[in-house]
This record gives sequence, structure tokens and C-alpha cells, in this order.
Amino acid sequence: MAGKKCESMMNRDSENSEAGVIRVLTGLVWCLLALPPLGAPVLFGGSDTHIWSVAPFVMASMLGVALFFLSRLRRDPEQIDEVFRVPPAAVVWTALFLVSGLFLFTSRIPYETQIGYLRIGTFLGAYWAWTNLLRDFRRGRWMLFLLMAVAVGISIYGIVQDVTDGNMVLWEETQYGERANGTYRCPNHLADYLSLLLPFALVLPFLRAAGWPLRLLALGALVPCTWALHLTQSRAGWLGAITAVVATPCFLILRRSWKGFILAALLAPFLMGAGLYGLWQVSPEFRERGGKVVAYATDLYEAWQTSKEAEEHVGDAEGSDEDMRSIAAALVSREHVFRPMLIADTLRMHADHPWAGHGLRTYEWIIPDYRHYWDRGTGSQPKMARFAHSEYFNLIAECGWIGLGIFLFAIVWGYAAFIRLLRRAPPGAPAALIAAALAMLSGTLVHAMFDFNFQMYANPQVMALLAGIAAGPALALRRRSLPKLERRILLAAGIVASLIGLFFALQYGVSGLVRHAGDRAARAREYETAVKHYRTASTISPRSWRAHYALGELYHERRTSTLDRGQKRYWAQFERDALFEAHKDNPPNAEILMDLGRVHVFLGNKQRGFEYMVEAAEIKRVENEHYYKELGMELKKAGRYREALEAFLRAADARPSRSIRRNIKWLRERTGE
Repeated sequence: MAGKKCESMMNRDSENSEAGVIRVLTGLVWCLLALPPLGAPVLFGGSDTHIWSVAPFVMASMLGVALFFLSRLRRDPEQIDEVFRVPPAAVVWTALFLVSGLFLFTSRIPYETQIGYLRIGTFLGAYWAWTNLLRDFRRGRWMLFLLMAVAVGISIYGIVQDVTDGNMVLWEETQYGERANGTYRCPNHLADYLSLLLPFALVLPFLRAAGWPLRLLALGALVPCTWALHLTQSRAGWLGAITAVVATPCFLILRRSWKGFILAALLAPFLMGAGLYGLWQVSPEFRERGGKVVAYATDLYEAWQTSKEAEEHVGDAEGSDEDMRSIAAALVSREHVFRPMLIADTLRMHADHPWAGHGLRTYEWIIPDYRHYWDRGTGSQPKMARFAHSEYFNLIAECGWIGLGIFLFAIVWGYAAFIRLLRRAPPGAPAALIAAALAMLSGTLVHAMFDFNFQMYANPQVMALLAGIAAGPALALRRRSLPKLERRILLAAGIVASLIGLFFALQYGVSGLVRHAGDRAARAREYETAVKHYRTASTISPRSWRAHYALGELYHERRTSTLDRGQKRYWAQFERDALFEAHKDNPPNAEILMDLGRVHVFLGNKQRGFEYMVEAAEIKRVENEHYYKELGMELKKAGRYREALEAFLRAADARPSRSIRRNIKWLRERTGE
């Protein structure tokens, strides 16, 4: 008897111990997964221009996903239906994600594509986890409360920026003048972030299950969030926000009736037009920003009319061409044609690799070689473009028709899955939140036509969390959708995939943070420490071209800071080797090519150095005339005057300067041309 009692107590202790481990794991999962959607918007939106503003969130998210799947594995097999459900569209999205992994083998810069693939994996994993963790809406209420509170804080900060005419975002100077950034580097991305929350702020005050604190906060958040969104002066953001607002009642109607939804959808364009007209009437900022679009549309119409008239003049082809060239010059000289010209160049980039593209996250280094239409300016130095300012054109350039097809299929399938969930949500489920999630998706997809809002790490993480909050309670009240065995297979696959993702996330994040420490040491002229950090970073992530390039720049600084010829050659050899490693992993990078050419010329291998410099100058032929100018100077020093003259003439085509014209004159005198 005593033995049985002792055995029973031991079993209870074991169960309590296991339950305690699960509670600790679950709490840790919550903290890790909540960091990106709550913390990344506060730190520049998770922009990868600063590795420390995105790498910790990528690592936290993937670790949270891995621990989520592991915590579910410890449960009793008989309870698996209670702790693990398959979110709407998640299986198809995961399958498409795995198929898109083939782009890793076709990318021109595999390391950058690996990072992009990893980021998408964290978004997808977070969606799986949040949908299961937030099956009880009482938990979802707390997450919505925190999201709304953070958005209100960022909005108030943006309003203060506008009122005080501040030009700082946190501790960095902004380049957007009078437009409100909040804590984001770009006002357009702040506008998208606020637009994501807008449909939820609209429905929560009417949702009794939300509770009074959240309902009041959502109602109060409408004022600062819409005000800050207006102050961003983001045309794409305004259009996305109006789309989200108009789509919200449409999807609420869909909950009850398909016919009502179709009627509401037919009326939606007129409501959006009315909203835009109202903004035009009351907002000077909207008139100023929208007026540029109207002016450009007017110019396009006039150009089209002139082209038709030119075609009617028989035998005047030469005059017609001259007219069209002058019209084109007038069009592209306007400030507001930046996006159309960039998109035209993006299509040229796509034409070279139409099916699989150049590789995810490679746009920044490849687009300079395709710049043609975006080379006409008003005399100011053209800007760099890290993305195509349209997610769809950016995707078609980086992943080709196949990538665009995968993305569009995933979107359509997602709409279908969430609409099915909205229509079939059982009583007691907050169906209004599912409608808000669909409206959120509609708004951000419209915004994405004119901007690269998916590239900011914070915004897709917020979308994953909001989708989980919307779908989780309805999913919990429905019957099981898959047999137990299939769900356990999915759970095991999730564990394997998340552990692999965790390895690459830690590799990317730790390497990036160590490299950042090396950058700080280099700025402080602690060269030995910097070299140690850069070598450690490249050891952790061997294909990290950034670590190799930073090391090459450090050796370049050492070479140029000494007067001893022997020391210069000593450091130049290390510089060459580091730059070559960087070039292997990022061949289209013109900066690396130019630096590699310089060091080869210094070491005496002038022919190879000139080849690297020519390749770099050709890539940057539109964007930066200094590349051809420097190439011309080196050729001039080597006595290769004809080649130097050609280089200076190319530099003059990009942007003639006094020094370039003097060199052209001098070289023509020497060559007799």
C-alpha cells in the first residue's frame, strides 16, 4: 500500500516537473517571438542598414519558432490536437517556401539570397507559432494591446517630429525633410506599419470580447495613428490605408453574405475615390504630393498625343524622332518620375534572367549595370536604389516569372483560406478580426505596388502576429482538420526545419554582430582588435562577403597610412586576398571590383587591375562618373593615352566636370584626336 502511494506521488512529481518545463519553454517562446513585432518597429523598423537593428530579431524569432515546435513535441500524443493545429494556408505556404529554396542555386549572390530566404522562414515560422499560441483570445487581447500601445508611441514621436521640424530619427539624421518618419528610416514604411493596424483599430471598439481597456485604446489610437500616417506624406501609404479602411466593412459583410460582399466590392472604388477627393480638398500635403502624380500623368498623355501626331506626318521621320527625344527629356527631368524610370530599368534587368531572376536580395548590386532610363537628371547626383520601389517589380527582377507566380499563388491561396475561415468561424470566435486581417492584407498589397514595404523586417513580423491573433481563436473552436498522424509528421518536420533555420540564423546574426564590433574597433583605430573581429566573423559565416570586404578596407587603410614602401606592399597583399574573397561571393559589386583593381595596379599587375576597374566603371557608368574618371587617371599615369581618353569621355557622358574636360583636352593634344 505504501509502495503504491509512493509510486503515485513520484508520478505526480514527474508530471508537475514536466508541466513546469513546458511552462518555462512556452514563456520563453512568447518572449522571443514578441521581440520582433514589438521591438523592431522601434529600432528603424528592423532595417538591415544597421545589422544590430535586425540580426537580434532574426535570431530571436527563429529560436522562438524552434522552441515552439520542441515544446509541442513533449506533449502527450493523445493531447496533440489540443496543443498543435495547422493554421490557414500554412501547409501550402510552407510547400511553396520549400520549392522557392531552389533559387538559392541560381542566385548570383548566394549569401544575400540565403539571408532573404531565412527572413521569409522566420515570418512563416512566426505565423505557425502565433496561430497556435493565441488560440485563446484572452491572450490575443494582450498582444493587441501591446501592439496598439507601441504604434501610438511611435505615432506621437512622428507628430512631435513634424511639430518641432526635427530632422532626427532616434539618434540619426533623416533625409526626408518635413515628412514624419517616426522611428522608421523611411516615412513610407512607417505609413505601411500604421496601415497594418488600422483595420484592427476600426473593429476592436465594437468587439465586446476585446474588453474595455483594449477597446478604448483602439479607439484612442485612431487619432494619433491616422494623424501620423497623414504626416508621412506617403502616397503609397495613403492609398494602402484607404484600401484597408474601405476593405474592412466589405469583409465584415462577407461574413454574412456573398451577394452583399460583391455589391460592397463594386462600391469600394467609388468610396476610395471619395476618400481621395476629400483628402485633396482638405490636405495641402496631399495636394502637393498628389499633384506630382497628376502632372506626370498629364505629361504622359501629352507625349502620347504628340506621338500620334508625329506618326501622321509622312516623310518627317527625322523631325518626329527629334520631337520625341525632347518630350522624353522633359518627362524624365521631372522629380516625380523616379519610380517609372527605375521600374523601366528593372524590366531591363528582368529581361536578362526572365524565369528564375538574379537571386533574392541581389537587386542593389545588379541594377546599376542596367540603368538606362534613370540616367537623366536635373544635374544632381542620382540616388542609389536598394530596391525597385515596387515589391512586384522587385520580385520579378530577383526571382523571375517563377518567383512572381509562387508569390501570387500564395496570396490567392491565403485569401481563399482566410475567407473560408471567416465564413465558417463558429459562434464565439472573433470573426471581425479575420475580416480585419483580410483588409490588412489588401491594404499592404496595394501599398506594395509602389514601395518595398516587405523588405522592412518589422512589418511582415507584425503581419504574422496579427494573422495569428485573427486565426487562432477561430481555429481552436473548429474540429480537427488533419488526422493525428499527419499533424505529428508536420510537427516533426517543423522541428527539423526550424533547427536548420536556427543554425543559419545564428550564423548570420552572430557573424553580423561580430562584424559590427569590428567596425567600431576600426573607427577607433584599434586595428588588431578589428582584424580579429573580422576574421572571426568570416570564420563563423565563410560566405559573408561583407566581413571579407570590411577586412580588405581595413588593410587598405593600413596600407595608405604608412610611408614605408615595404610595409605598403605587405598590407597590399593582405588587402588583395581579402577583397578577392569578397569578390568571389559578390561578383557584381562594383565597389569591390574597383578596390580590387586599385590594389592590383599598386602591386604592379596593371593589366589585371585595369580589367577590374573597367568592369566596375561599366557597372557604375550611369550612377557614378568617378569610376571612369579614376580609371582614366590610372591609364594616363601608365602612358596609355588613347584608353585614358576613352575613359574620360565615358566619364563626361555621365556627368562632365571641369577636371574631366581639362583631361580630355590634354589627352586629345597628346593623341592628335
